[in-house]
Amino acid sequence: MIVPLNFCVSTHFKVKIEDKYNIDLAPLSPLLAEKDYKLIMLNKKHLKGVFGELDDWWPSDTLNKRDNYNTLSWHEKQFKKRKSFAYAIFLNSEYIGCFYIYGLEVVHKIVSVKDPSLLYVFMWTAEKYFINGMDKIIFNYLKKWIELEWNFAKADFPGRISPLISWSKETASWIKCKNDIW
Repeated sequence: MIVPLNFCVSTHFKVKIEDKYNIDLAPLSPLLAEKDYKLIMLNKKHLKGVFGELDDWWPSDTLNKRDNYNTLSWHEKQFKKRKSFAYAIFLNSEYIGCFYIYGLEVVHKIVSVKDPSLLYVFMWTAEKYFINGMDKIIFNYLKKWIELEWNFAKADFPGRISPLISWSKETASWIKCKNDIW
């Protein structure tokens, strides 16, 4: 568990930006499998490396709908167990990406063994939102939400606040060892 039992985990986050953009977060679940798969496949090249230089495996060329459904089921279970939190991001009701909060639990080949209080926060959006700057605007709102509403002593935002390369090198040897167990 990355938050105590008495901590109220947000199941939804809403913010209105400039009176024309509604940003909504909802827990990632298999109900979004079809939309999620389509969004990932349309943005596959853009998404490579989103979790660090070691994640050249996601999204894989062999990713299929069943695997994606299973991944979303896993995210839903992790959320319920309070081990990690994955949210779908909606912009004016359109599904545009995901936002993840990970702790020590081995998640997508990423972990920190140096500081158990450190959480890693990742976000991705479809390429068009990265290009038009909306990705950065959404990230800034979500970063504030993490800082103000969540009970974390420390959070890192690899690829956003801290560089992905140094973060990946820090964990590379542990990940290599852990891969043999998966």
